[in-house]
Amino acid sequence: MFKRKSDGEVVTICTWTQHIPNVFPPADYFLLTKKFKRLFRTVEEVGLISAETFDKRFSIFLDNFEFKNCRIIHPDKSERVKDVFNSTKIEFKLADFAERMQIEKLVNVKPN
Repeated sequence: MFKRKSDGEVVTICTWTQHIPNVFPPADYFLLTKKFKRLFRTVEEVGLISAETFDKRFSIFLDNFEFKNCRIIHPDKSERVKDVFNSTKIEFKLADFAERMQIEKLVNVKPN
């Protein structure tokens, strides 16, 4: 669980590394870790995209999974998603956007 720095709202984040096959639970944001070659070196880029961007970019590669509201990218689709994954623009840097919530500060009560 993370708290958005701009307004303090609790948000959920799911991680996805290097377009590998993955199961995706429902989340507000997706943390992408991209590694790709640029000129003569390998570049690593890490950042967040919104759930809306995730759906727009990747929904054609996703199938429903057996867990409720979860989706999956199967291994046979992972190579096809590579170019889309690496060309997806990062919308937010995690350090600037949100901070991890301490578990002992989570309560199941809405503030007044």
